Amino acid sequence: GDDFGDHEEIPVWKRRLPLLACMGYSLLAFSQILLDEIIPLFTHGCLGFNSQEIGMLLAVGGVSILLVSFITSRITARFGKINSYTTTGILSILVGFLIPLAAYVHASSKRAAVVLMIVSVPIIRSLQVVGFTSIMVLVNNSVPVSELGRVNGLGQALAAAARGVGPVLGGSLWSMSLGLAEKGDETATSLCPSRADGAVVIPFVARAILLAMVVAIGCMMPASLEVSPTTEDGEGGGAGGEG
Repeated sequence: GDDFGDHEEIPVWKRRLPLLACMGYSLLAFSQILLDEIIPLFTHGCLGFNSQEIGMLLAVGGVSILLVSFITSRITARFGKINSYTTTGILSILVGFLIPLAAYVHASSKRAAVVLMIVSVPIIRSLQVVGFTSIMVLVNNSVPVSELGRVNGLGQALAAAARGVGPVLGGSLWSMSLGLAEKGDETATSLCPSRADGAVVIPFVARAILLAMVVAIGCMMPASLEVSPTTEDGEGGGAGGEG
């Protein structure tokens, strides 16, 4: 087990539980920033949204974040932080594929494509609120109170690195997808990857892979992380054990 008292001299980044929790946080941040980069490119290039329509879509997502924030604590209390974190990863994978689906239905019904976006983006944003709330608590529960500053510094550093790489990866994947279109492919344009060969889905597959790693990390977290340490040495039900 990871008893806090036995690891006071071991750096936070070398200990399993803090590193696991911080990696979980950074991967969730990575998946978020990747999607933030792709959505404007996708909605403009494949659905023909103008800047005002993209702004409205993002605003709807922002409203969902505000609304869900009022019930997030009840959700995590009811289902547990680890389960909430893991489940939001699974649901985000599934809902995330509704976005490229909009490109396929757009040719026959623009209204149906718009509906898919209006439904999927707010749901994804809501899941992100629950996921981030859960993982931040788990990060804090992975160390004694005296080391909260260190573990949060590690988590923010890893997340910052992910948020720096995310836009580059998202833009690169989109450009690569555009370049995969074969000559004469009528489902591809200069702004939207081919729908015929599935190239338009590639960036969303990359996001799904990141979220699959989120789910895997959630499955590796011990139940002891559900409980916050009450003293510096972890007495009173700390998150030290590995279950």
